[in-house]
Amino acid sequence: MSRWPSVVIGAFGCLLTLTTSAGAECAWVLWRDSFSMTTSEVESPAPQASYKTMDECVKRIDADYRTGVGRQAWSRSAPTEATVMWKIGTKSTLVTIRCLPDTVDPRGPKGK
Repeated sequence: MSRWPSVVIGAFGCLLTLTTSAGAECAWVLWRDSFSMTTSEVESPAPQASYKTMDECVKRIDADYRTGVGRQAWSRSAPTEATVMWKIGTKSTLVTIRCLPDTVDPRGPKGK
Protein backbone atom coordinates (compact mmCIF):
# COMPACT_ATOMS: atom_id res chain seq x y z
CA MET A 1 0.00 0.00 0.00
CA SER A 2 1.07 3.53 -0.69
CA ARG A 3 1.81 5.89 2.20
CA TRP A 4 1.16 9.03 0.13
CA PRO A 5 -2.45 9.55 1.25
CA SER A 6 -1.37 9.38 4.90
CA VAL A 7 1.51 11.78 4.33
CA VAL A 8 -0.68 14.28 2.44
CA ILE A 9 -3.45 14.16 5.06
CA GLY A 10 -0.90 14.58 7.87
CA ALA A 11 0.76 17.53 6.15
CA PHE A 12 -2.62 19.17 5.49
CA GLY A 13 -3.57 18.71 9.15
CA CYS A 14 -0.38 20.44 10.29
CA LEU A 15 -0.91 23.31 7.86
CA LEU A 16 -4.49 23.78 9.02
CA THR A 17 -3.39 23.86 12.66
CA LEU A 18 -0.74 26.50 11.95
CA THR A 19 -3.06 28.79 9.96
CA THR A 20 -5.84 28.52 12.54
CA SER A 21 -3.56 29.42 15.44
CA ALA A 22 -1.97 32.28 13.49
CA GLY A 23 -5.38 33.80 12.71
CA ALA A 24 -6.46 33.52 16.32
CA GLU A 25 -3.37 35.41 17.53
CA CYS A 26 -3.70 38.54 15.38
CA ALA A 27 -5.12 41.76 16.74
CA TRP A 28 -8.29 43.31 15.35
CA VAL A 29 -8.68 46.98 14.46
CA LEU A 30 -11.93 48.96 14.46
CA TRP A 31 -12.01 51.20 11.37
CA ARG A 32 -14.41 54.08 10.69
CA ASP A 33 -15.14 55.99 7.51
CA SER A 34 -18.00 58.26 6.55
CA PHE A 35 -19.83 59.93 3.70
CA SER A 36 -21.77 63.17 4.11
CA MET A 37 -25.04 62.90 2.24
CA THR A 38 -25.38 66.68 2.61
CA THR A 39 -22.03 67.81 1.19
CA SER A 40 -20.80 64.60 -0.57
CA GLU A 41 -17.67 64.84 1.58
CA VAL A 42 -15.86 61.52 2.08
CA GLU A 43 -13.81 60.71 5.17
CA SER A 44 -11.18 58.05 4.47
CA PRO A 45 -11.00 54.98 6.71
CA ALA A 46 -9.30 55.73 10.00
CA PRO A 47 -8.41 53.32 12.82
CA GLN A 48 -10.40 53.92 16.01
CA ALA A 49 -9.18 51.22 18.42
CA SER A 50 -7.39 47.88 18.58
CA TYR A 51 -8.60 44.65 20.23
CA LYS A 52 -7.08 41.28 21.04
CA THR A 53 -9.98 39.33 19.52
CA MET A 54 -12.59 39.75 16.82
CA ASP A 55 -15.35 39.26 19.41
CA GLU A 56 -14.09 42.22 21.47
CA CYS A 57 -14.06 44.40 18.37
CA VAL A 58 -17.57 43.35 17.31
CA LYS A 59 -18.88 44.04 20.84
CA ARG A 60 -17.54 47.58 20.51
CA ILE A 61 -19.52 48.06 17.29
CA ASP A 62 -22.66 46.85 19.06
CA ALA A 63 -22.08 48.98 22.16
CA ASP A 64 -21.18 52.25 20.46
CA TYR A 65 -23.20 52.33 17.26
CA ARG A 66 -26.55 50.60 17.85
CA THR A 67 -27.90 53.64 19.68
CA GLY A 68 -27.08 57.29 19.88
CA VAL A 69 -28.35 60.80 19.36
CA GLY A 70 -29.33 61.36 15.75
CA ARG A 71 -29.11 57.72 14.70
CA GLN A 72 -31.67 57.13 11.94
CA ALA A 73 -30.86 53.68 10.59
CA TRP A 74 -28.61 50.70 11.35
CA SER A 75 -27.56 48.02 8.88
CA ARG A 76 -25.36 45.02 9.59
CA SER A 77 -23.75 43.86 6.32
CA ALA A 78 -21.53 41.27 8.07
CA PRO A 79 -20.81 40.26 11.66
CA THR A 80 -17.74 42.50 11.56
CA GLU A 81 -19.26 45.48 9.70
CA ALA A 82 -22.13 47.90 10.17
CA THR A 83 -23.39 51.07 8.53
CA VAL A 84 -25.18 53.76 10.50
CA MET A 85 -27.06 56.77 9.16
CA TRP A 86 -26.90 59.80 11.43
CA LYS A 87 -28.94 62.96 11.05
CA ILE A 88 -28.12 65.90 13.26
CA GLY A 89 -29.84 69.13 12.28
CA THR A 90 -29.66 69.39 8.50
CA LYS A 91 -26.57 67.18 8.17
CA SER A 92 -27.00 63.51 7.19
CA THR A 93 -24.01 61.20 7.33
CA LEU A 94 -23.42 57.52 6.56
CA VAL A 95 -20.80 55.99 8.84
CA THR A 96 -19.32 52.56 8.18
CA ILE A 97 -17.50 50.79 10.97
CA ARG A 98 -15.70 47.53 10.50
CA CYS A 99 -13.41 45.19 12.38
CA LEU A 100 -10.46 43.94 10.35
CA PRO A 101 -7.39 41.89 11.24
CA ASP A 102 -4.40 44.10 11.92
CA THR A 103 -2.81 42.70 8.75
CA VAL A 104 -5.48 44.42 6.59
CA ASP A 105 -5.45 48.15 5.87
CA PRO A 106 -8.60 49.34 4.03
CA ARG A 107 -6.76 52.45 2.84
CA GLY A 108 -4.86 50.28 0.37
CA PRO A 109 -1.13 49.81 -0.20
CA LYS A 110 1.24 52.53 0.93
CA GLY A 111 3.19 54.32 -1.81
CA LYS A 112 6.97 54.38 -1.89
